[in-house]
Order: sequence, then C-alpha cells, then structure tokens
Amino acid sequence: TIDEYISGNKIGNFIGSSLGGLPAAKILESGNGNKYSILSVRNGYLYQIEVDTRGEKSWNDVSNTIADSYKFSDSVESAKPANENSSPLQGSSDETYLEEDVIE
Repeated sequence: TIDEYISGNKIGNFIGSSLGGLPAAKILESGNGNKYSILSVRNGYLYQIEVDTRGEKSWNDVSNTIADSYKFSDSVESAKPANENSSPLQGSSDETYLEEDVIE
C-alpha cells in the first residue's frame, strides 16, 4: 500500500491524495516548492506522476486534472483504433522475417 511505501521510505513531506480511485500521496520536493510527485501503489507496482509547475498555477491545474481522471485497467485489450474514424494498421503480408533474413 502507499502507507507502507511512505513509512518504509521514511517520507515525511507529503499530503494525502488519490490516483485512479486508489489512495495516493503527494510528495513535496524539499527545497523546491514547484516540484512534487503523486505516488500510488497498485498490485505491488508503484505509479508515479512527477510535476514541475515552474511557478505557474496552470501546471498545477493540469496535474490535478490528470490525477483526477486517471483510471487503472484490469483487462488487456487487443489493439483497437483510437476512435471510430481511424483504422488499425494494415500489414503488407503475413510473412515473418528474422533479423538475419533481412537484406539491406
């Protein structure tokens, strides 16, 4: 969990947050008020979003939008078009070439 990660790494400069509906921590970089990371742990993996606002409020808004809209997916989907108007890439043939078969 994120709590175990925080206590295991002795992180003290953080506030509670969320990422993809899971508990997260917003870790403030010491010495630089413009940089922070949003961390969450899911299925044993650490997910991290690093933010550098460069002193501009708009970057803070962007990072909040990303964190608020982030979604984890449990399913592995085959490649699909990005939208209904695009189509998947079409291969020229079903042949497979090994590296040593390539002639340049």
